[in-house]
Amino acid sequence: MVTTENTGAKSKPVWWKFVVIIVAILVTVLIYLVSPLLLGNSSVKYADIEDHFKYGSIGGEEANGIPYWIWKVLPVMFPDKLPGEGYTSLGFISEPEQDLPIGFSQSKILFNRVGQNCATCHAGSLRDTPDSQPQIITTMPSNTVDLEGYIKFLSAVAVDKRFTAKEMMPMIESLGAKLNPLEKLIYRYLAIPQTRDALITQRSQFAFLERQSDYGPGRVDTFTSYKTRQFGFSSELIEEKELNGIADFPSIWQQKPREGMQLHWDGDNKSVNERNSSAALALVTPTTINLDAIHRVADWLWELPPPPYPYEINQELASLGKPIYQNNCASCHAFDGAKVGTVVPIEEIGTDRGRLDSYTYEFLSNQNT
Repeated sequence: MVTTENTGAKSKPVWWKFVVIIVAILVTVLIYLVSPLLLGNSSVKYADIEDHFKYGSIGGEEANGIPYWIWKVLPVMFPDKLPGEGYTSLGFISEPEQDLPIGFSQSKILFNRVGQNCATCHAGSLRDTPDSQPQIITTMPSNTVDLEGYIKFLSAVAVDKRFTAKEMMPMIESLGAKLNPLEKLIYRYLAIPQTRDALITQRSQFAFLERQSDYGPGRVDTFTSYKTRQFGFSSELIEEKELNGIADFPSIWQQKPREGMQLHWDGDNKSVNERNSSAALALVTPTTINLDAIHRVADWLWELPPPPYPYEINQELASLGKPIYQNNCASCHAFDGAKVGTVVPIEEIGTDRGRLDSYTYEFLSNQNT
């Protein structure tokens, strides 16, 4: 009896040591899996200002970002929803050795997410011939980008029955994703269903697109999406006359001379800084906007000259055209023109009312809050 009791007494601490070791191993493994998700949330930083403009975050990933591997797999899973191969078929410009097209940024918020930035609407390209390599020009209008097509693509995939973890996870892994076990669980049970829900919500916010004419490349209706996404206006209650405010993307170089002018197509703002923040709301929210990133771009644009005209100018024709321009165009289209940066009554300027009617008093009141 004495021998048996002594054996049991000696075995008890050995058992508890074993339990402690197992718990320690489990905690270590859990820390190893969780710490990359909880630590080091950040945006990709770019030393070069043009790279920052093309790929740097302005804060859109937190509010509107799509998990990186979901964004990457969408054109692979749903090629039938695109006009061609990948996101470039929508006019987005891809540079060699860059993971994302120009105008898309990446930030880590638990896991990597893809958002958009200023270059979505303000970086274009030109070619000498149809077979020439495109020359990328930042700060010019995004003349090839079909932004409406991109929005409609996301809306279409959101309601496709293939948008499930069962279908998506194998395709994500086939793209080379090296997710750890915890990340796989998060993608399967949180990221994929939540992204689908978010895109379905966004689809309802963009329901007005079905009532509009196609934008075409290089054009956008800025304010209708502001109404539905930022201020909660109902798409169904927006009047028909408000839906024709589609306008070209503008160039954004040489901002200094514009300070004090009535800006943003409609003359709704005289501050370049405020105009920049207002324009950024197409991609961010008031609580997620990265003002430091916006100001870095703004400082670069302040005195950035326009790119020189890339082809030889026929001076004889130019001399003939100069007085025509000065007499008929310069008052509205030259920096020293008398009407530049002012609001001209619609009755005088004689353009269509679409953009004017889109900018309603109710919308203005929400902007001022």
